[in-house]
Amino acid sequence: MNKRDIFLACLMAAFIICPPEIFADEPVPAAPEIVYSPNKTCLARPSENKADTVIVRLSGIAEEPLWTMPHRSHPLYVADDCHSVAELYKGQNLLAIDDNKAETVVVTFFKDGENVRQVTLGELYKNMSVLPLGSSHWVWHDGIIWTGQSLEIKTVDGRIIVFEM
Repeated sequence: MNKRDIFLACLMAAFIICPPEIFADEPVPAAPEIVYSPNKTCLARPSENKADTVIVRLSGIAEEPLWTMPHRSHPLYVADDCHSVAELYKGQNLLAIDDNKAETVVVTFFKDGENVRQVTLGELYKNMSVLPLGSSHWVWHDGIIWTGQSLEIKTVDGRIIVFEM
């Protein structure tokens, strides 16, 4: 057997022994129907037509709709004041294989329904080569901390970047 035959035999054995799931990225979880602010005084939920997102203030058992985002979003972070929302890239921490460009929007901030700021990949990273490549996606962050007033992004190169709401 030559080296090529040995390599192919090992590769075939790996596919036979290992389940196919280990060769692929984890699927993005389904969007939750309702997202609460950390202090549980506000929530985001689908509109009646399921096409928009309504931001609601909770007052006892009553809901007070405050404003609407003209689309459904996931992942979404609702501020404790009910006026601000942070929307992350649709693939959570995984970028589509062709989205590792400096102009790719990874965070969008809304205030009372208005898009007030977009954060691009280029604002977080000077060099896209630091982004690790999975089997089918680029990883753009190692964690998010949401306090209800600020969004903290742990970058793949070990930095923490804080955005105040």
